[in-house]
Amino acid sequence: WNDKKPIIDQQWDGLISLCNLSSITITEWLKLNKEEKERSMYLLLKAHDNEIDTATYPVKEGEIGNKLNRPIGIGVSSLAVHFAKNGIKFSDEDKALKEMFNVMEDITWNIYNASNKLAQERGKFKTFEETKWAKGWLPIDEFKELFEKYATDEQKVRWEELRNNIKKFGLRFVTHIAIAPTATSSLILPEGSEGIEPVKQLIATKTGTYTC
Repeated sequence: WNDKKPIIDQQWDGLISLCNLSSITITEWLKLNKEEKERSMYLLLKAHDNEIDTATYPVKEGEIGNKLNRPIGIGVSSLAVHFAKNGIKFSDEDKALKEMFNVMEDITWNIYNASNKLAQERGKFKTFEETKWAKGWLPIDEFKELFEKYATDEQKVRWEELRNNIKKFGLRFVTHIAIAPTATSSLILPEGSEGIEPVKQLIATKTGTYTC
């Protein structure tokens, strides 16, 4: 504000994007069996879905955008811990990439599979037919060379089955995955490290802000 009027006094029509975020701890995820993984992921996405419908929205533009597209972002933490436990160096590119591929392939397949199941139960997000999801697109199509290099026959088959199910029944959410820094949340884990980042020093001091 200045003495007479707001410095900015223009308005635009449109929707507001909101953050619906969570993270998976890789070291804990890998302790689960196949059925536990599918069940845990289903419950996580169901919680996100309920959150979108029951949240208190301070502005209508945020509520409309959230319920229209139902965007969520699921990240990971503790990749460095997992690598350390298994003697994998970030500098060992091929070994590290292969291991990271297997971990993330498993997590992402379960995410999209759970989204597809929720779409069958509760309906697909409203703009699904306007997106490339409806045409059979999958994120693996963006890195075909890497997928062909590391994916097993079983992994390839289940992604194609999922592709067909998504084309038939849709997805509950327009977006699913995010790069999560987890700089704060990883501190409360028994064996936590930030996101997919390597550990840069053995002892670190964290500082932050607070409100009185």
